[in-house]
Amino acid sequence: MSKNLKILCSSMMILIIGFTCSACKEDPLEGIWYSDRIGCDEVLLLQEDHRYHYAGETGIYQTDDTCLILAGDDLFGEQILKIEDGEEGEKQFSFNLQDGEEILETIRFFPNQNQAEESRKEKEAKKQEEENERLEQEIRQAEVMLLGVWSCKKGKTQLSMEFQEGGVLIAFEKNKRNTETIQMTYQIKDGSTLMLSEMGKEVEKKFSIETKEGQTHLTINQVGNKMVTYVKSR
Repeated sequence: MSKNLKILCSSMMILIIGFTCSACKEDPLEGIWYSDRIGCDEVLLLQEDHRYHYAGETGIYQTDDTCLILAGDDLFGEQILKIEDGEEGEKQFSFNLQDGEEILETIRFFPNQNQAEESRKEKEAKKQEEENERLEQEIRQAEVMLLGVWSCKKGKTQLSMEFQEGGVLIAFEKNKRNTETIQMTYQIKDGSTLMLSEMGKEVEKKFSIETKEGQTHLTINQVGNKMVTYVKSR
């Protein structure tokens, strides 16, 4: 074999080996990615042919060093996921689920299902903590607003309610003949719900408080679920 032929054969072997190695090299993003979305067990499948499947949608994906771009077959636009490094150096994706400008949830995709489940549990715990704080704030505000005497005139009858500290409620019904007084306890369940208790009997009432023309109004459902509006007198 001539020297030139040997060189040519060697060059061809290098090209073949290089091509084979390149063809066998796997895309590190290919495979199944598990979502930590609350209430869902969604997975994102990235295929070798750069097709993807996610939440019933299919399309083509592209990547660069910072993001994963999903272009759906429905042509309604692109979903851009940020590529991040996980705690152990592994790759993960994330995007914000939004309603207008409001971020509803940051959704992450992990290469391991256990990681996704752990992340989902952490988000659920944080969401519950935030909900509890919001509810406590609503209750504190309602407690302050309800304290005092509220009055309403119904025909010739004067109705009054006095909310006292410690969850005591005294209701008055006064007409020309007599005055009836009822004492009960109340508990604020949230910013729009009261639980009234008298002689062991509990009744749930819906209420709202608003200010109109310099007066504070309390609207609460009474017998027959009719809404009655009281004005704060003191």
